[in-house]
Amino acid sequence: MTHMQEEFIKAVRALPDLDDNFEGVRTRGVACTLSNGWVYEIWESTSNGRGDDLYCFGRVHGFETELGYFTTDMIKDYIIHWHEASWKTEEA
Repeated sequence: MTHMQEEFIKAVRALPDLDDNFEGVRTRGVACTLSNGWVYEIWESTSNGRGDDLYCFGRVHGFETELGYFTTDMIKDYIIHWHEASWKTEEA
């Protein structure tokens, strides 16, 4: 695993757990751009019992924009850029 991938996994692991039943407004996450141009906004994550592979929930901007579940193993080899993100909303 590269240093960039290790730092990405560490940032995703610090997000709220999928089991927290979060019902408020999400104000932080991890955003990453893949080599195919798709952008993933990761809002929640949890361990799936396979080492550094994390089960995640967030928004994917690809052919269409949709919410969904995915794992870090599915995307980590294709990340060309990632950053921690935060945003303000009127509800927050």
